[in-house]
Amino acid sequence: MYQPDGFEEKTLQWVWRLRKALYGLKQAGWCWHEKLHEVLNQLGFDVWVYLCNGVQLIIPVFIDNITIAGKDKAVIQRVKDNLHKHFKLWDLGPTSWLLGVKIERDRSKHSLSISQCQYAFDILER
Repeated sequence: MYQPDGFEEKTLQWVWRLRKALYGLKQAGWCWHEKLHEVLNQLGFDVWVYLCNGVQLIIPVFIDNITIAGKDKAVIQRVKDNLHKHFKLWDLGPTSWLLGVKIERDRSKHSLSISQCQYAFDILER
């Protein structure tokens, strides 16, 4: 790593201190977790489960992918808006795949089904 232009040259023993975790470093995942935990606590989440006026939201996190599950769309939208103030977000719409599990929802029949058929096909192919 080299000093940016305009800084005083130091000896070879000079040490740089990172004030921000860089993507790919060993501690980057932990720093991301700490930042997300801090923001979710500020928003009122306890162990990433949120209860507001009888509405419960659950936020499972896998690396940097977040899913918000709950019954009230307005509360979900409010949480997404608050998270957007702290992070760059892309809303990919309703969840159809989560950690290799296919999720299908039929609102007219009030049904939700999950399937790991792709996992089974992958095992058979191997």
